[in-house]
Amino acid sequence: MAASAAALALLAIPAGAGASVADFAMAVQPDGKVVVAGGSGRIGGAASGKEFGAVVRYDPDGHLDPSFGGGDGVVLARQLQPITDLDLQADGRILLVSSGGQLSRLRRDGGFDASFGVAGLSPPGALSAYFPTTVADLGPDGILVGGMTGYLEDPGEHLYGRLYLYPPDGLSSSWVGSMTSGDGRPGEPKTFLNDFVVGGEGEVFGAGTAAAREPTARSRAALAQLLPGPTDAGLYPTGPNPGFGAGAGLLTSDFAPADPLPEAANALSWDRGKLLLAGQAGSQLLLARYSRGGLPDPRFGRRGAVLASAGAAASASALAVTGTGRVLVAGSRAYGCGSGRCEGLLLARYKGNGKIDRMFHGGRLVRPPVASSHDSATEVAYGVAAQPEGAVLVGGLATTPGSSRFFLRRYLDDGKPDRDFGSDGRLTTLPLSAGTPPPGSGRRLLSGRG
Repeated sequence: MAASAAALALLAIPAGAGASVADFAMAVQPDGKVVVAGGSGRIGGAASGKEFGAVVRYDPDGHLDPSFGGGDGVVLARQLQPITDLDLQADGRILLVSSGGQLSRLRRDGGFDASFGVAGLSPPGALSAYFPTTVADLGPDGILVGGMTGYLEDPGEHLYGRLYLYPPDGLSSSWVGSMTSGDGRPGEPKTFLNDFVVGGEGEVFGAGTAAAREPTARSRAALAQLLPGPTDAGLYPTGPNPGFGAGAGLLTSDFAPADPLPEAANALSWDRGKLLLAGQAGSQLLLARYSRGGLPDPRFGRRGAVLASAGAAASASALAVTGTGRVLVAGSRAYGCGSGRCEGLLLARYKGNGKIDRMFHGGRLVRPPVASSHDSATEVAYGVAAQPEGAVLVGGLATTPGSSRFFLRRYLDDGKPDRDFGSDGRLTTLPLSAGTPPPGSGRRLLSGRG
């Protein structure tokens, strides 16, 4: 579940598009092991070769898991483009969706599951350009994949946030939902589906961005209840629930009307039966809560929303709700460094009413400087998870002008770094150097043969 920063393998997000897409995903297994997926992290930029999918598994203490992949905890997926999301199935297998639209599955040991789809791959949901951002396993009911279709560089494209349903075996897909009607009706905006959640009765709610069909239109955070089911005239889903948001259908934001920067909903979660979303409101970090019907929760923050400033621009990319009802929000903030501009980690913990939790880092936002000597380096969080005894795990991408690595940080219940995790609470992993695995590395390359 993702956020706005990374260059896409097929599509180039223009500045200000407000889409929430990144080549990174993180999940914690029931045994405490951490699975991270994204790109292969080449060194040297585009000249170093094509970047493809990579999956890494860590033991709970942050060491690479030798029982996964080729004996070093790393799986390199040459046939996949960089991975944008993953989900853990009940039997321990790992669903992966990539920036090119591919859906695939790994066995528990990291081996390629050739029994899934056709020769191990499911066909993309869309025939046109397709960038999936989220995958969710529904067990015997199938697999949901959400994302965006349309070519961003083509001003004539409508750009739709769409939802696709795959059967459990991954052999086909059908378009079952959309942030709009999907057939280009007059007045309907461009939409991105950045994240979705499934309710206890099968309801699907989507969050993302919406913007008028104008090249310079400012994007807004968007929230809707998607309606998987019958299509309009057999061609298009009927669009969102028209009664959601007091009749808005597609609910769009205006949290910071005076700020020229875009607004976006980058992550969505459940919070005691209500919808909790995180993203950006202009230059501020956004956290908001809505009822199931799409109404702002007046008991949360100020009229249902909390805004936080943390530099020239701040954005939330991931959120999680702890067992005690605390809300974890992670993302990034921009600031000047050296002669350039850096983007650093941002982490906060809130109480259930939207007030900052003063027991975590003294009630301040956690924002460590980028751990790099380079100008223009970044460390952006795209995943956050509650850990035992109140600890917090944060994951994302750490980049310099020449390379990209996965990073994990772990903080204790009081907001201090967990010095027993990685190196003083932080670790990084470069799955691949220069587009080719080092000789004798033992890293497993996936192929269609299984």
